[in-house]
Amino acid sequence: MRIEGPYPKELINREIYPKFYYCKKGVSDRDWMLARMSVIPKDRKKEVSNKYTKLFLSGKSSARKDANTYLHNEAVKFRDLIK
Repeated sequence: MRIEGPYPKELINREIYPKFYYCKKGVSDRDWMLARMSVIPKDRKKEVSNKYTKLFLSGKSSARKDANTYLHNEAVKFRDLIK
């Protein structure tokens, strides 16, 4: 598994996103993660990003799944608010 990050500086300067995500042999969680982070309110992005990173880098065999499940569940809470 290769951990890719951080994002380009121009993206980091505009918003807060997790700096690490799954990427291996052309398969990446980046677009999936960015789509979910886009519905998280600005005042919660840092908290959500930090927890995602902590889960992703935990070293557990289920780390990617745990981080992505957490992010998905957080996004579900807010996605209806932006429609």
